[in-house]
Amino acid sequence: MASTLKTRLSASINIVQSAAPDGGAARVEQTVEKVLEMLNGTTNDKADLAFIDTRTLSSGASEDLDLAGALANALGETITAAEIVAVLFVSATGNTTNLIIGGATAEAQLWFTAAGDKETVKPGGLSMHFAPAGWAITATSADDLKVENAAGAAATYSIAVIARSA
Repeated sequence: MASTLKTRLSASINIVQSAAPDGGAARVEQTVEKVLEMLNGTTNDKADLAFIDTRTLSSGASEDLDLAGALANALGETITAAEIVAVLFVSATGNTTNLIIGGATAEAQLWFTAAGDKETVKPGGLSMHFAPAGWAITATSADDLKVENAAGAAATYSIAVIARSA
């Protein structure tokens, strides 16, 4: 029996600025946010596959996450993505080395503009990417997301991948 998926994606930054000018007080609050509820499905703004994991890479190590047929979801079902809708990558606060995303041999280009492009996530940082129409994945030739740890110490990261099977 195939599972169904309901996803809530949210990203926001809220700031409050205050000052004490002569003769009074000033306060300004501003927010930029995106909140999206995605139901189960394979069309825009929907998804039917999810992979979430916390992983550790030793000093100088890397791994290629195969997004089309090698990863299993929390229910033990192998996910075979045709399109990636969202990726959240969080570097643990206690890390002391940078993590590099991208540059795999059978690279899924996703949000990258060219093969070999990479993105650095510093210790305690995060990277989040979302595309309602998704990024296409081609099994065996363009389906890997590489994660590389710089030399110096082991590093832990959490990853969430939201995808569509068709």
